[in-house]
Amino acid sequence: SHHSGRILDSPGAYLLPEVCQGLPQHRPHSCENASTMVSFFIRSVAFASMLFPSVVKSHEPAYIYIPEDNADRLFPESYIEYMDKDYGCDYKVTVGFMHDDTLPVPTNPLTQCIPGKVAEDNLQYINSRYHTFPLSKNIRKATGFDHLSIDFNPCGHPPLGVFTIPHYDLHFYLQSVAERQKWTCKLDDNVPVPFCAVDQDSASGMAMYNVGMNYLTNKPANMHESVTGCIDAIPGMGLHCWNWDASPEAQDWVDPIFIMGSYDSKIAFWEPMVPLSFITGAEANKYEEILEYHSQTIESLPYNFTIQYDPYTKGTSLIMFGKSNVCKKGKGGSKASKSGKK
Repeated sequence: SHHSGRILDSPGAYLLPEVCQGLPQHRPHSCENASTMVSFFIRSVAFASMLFPSVVKSHEPAYIYIPEDNADRLFPESYIEYMDKDYGCDYKVTVGFMHDDTLPVPTNPLTQCIPGKVAEDNLQYINSRYHTFPLSKNIRKATGFDHLSIDFNPCGHPPLGVFTIPHYDLHFYLQSVAERQKWTCKLDDNVPVPFCAVDQDSASGMAMYNVGMNYLTNKPANMHESVTGCIDAIPGMGLHCWNWDASPEAQDWVDPIFIMGSYDSKIAFWEPMVPLSFITGAEANKYEEILEYHSQTIESLPYNFTIQYDPYTKGTSLIMFGKSNVCKKGKGGSKASKSGKK
């Protein structure tokens, strides 16, 4: 389909618009600690100036091209099981994939994670590699998730010194790929990377900063309880929300980190971020997190997830438990094909 505006071919740059100053009606509750945001913002811009090419100045809404189904290189698979509970039934969804060793990993980030430096796959090292995996009909109905985007970032992404190591972003989107293509925005002319300016004049651009809030608590609704702020508005993705206070230094980042996304006051995605070191190598790894959501109205959001890596098979499994939107009897559940289309 045709879209107006221009395509971002390097949409992997995540920077920090000054949400606290620009949008008082949608301020995250952590804005009382605005100095932290400003510090992150300055460090991120400095990093981006070094690593990312300048963006052509334009006020046209920008969007990204999102592939429909291109994750086969990661051997993805998924299946669902249903568990009877006193109040109904829960789902157990397992998603598996394998890191592709042919994906580029910089051996010298200072010389490879720079504009114009092309990797073996003919993409710049600084580009994200997007792998869209359609989820089965049964998984979509039970969880409310539409599809998974398994995004590999060879150089990581800003903030500087936080997420700037090779890692995967596992974006479970609640909206379709076609819907995400409409999430356009005017880019920030003052920052040399493609992310949304705070001052938007289109409906799609303003929707980037429309966060569904509980104004009694001044916290985002349906977000993880630990979220301290929502920043990083990216075309085709939405606004990123997480616990800034728990963000590790890049050299200390070893376990998955949980992120959520917003677009037009709705939850856009549910996302564990996983360091490459966690899902490669000779040692088995396992991480589990119990989730609670603030002012939850989307009952099917996972209340628990586990990510585990098996060094013998080289496979990574993400297991999610949640309250199912539908209840099916019997054991074994419904198994999806590799393409996830059944």
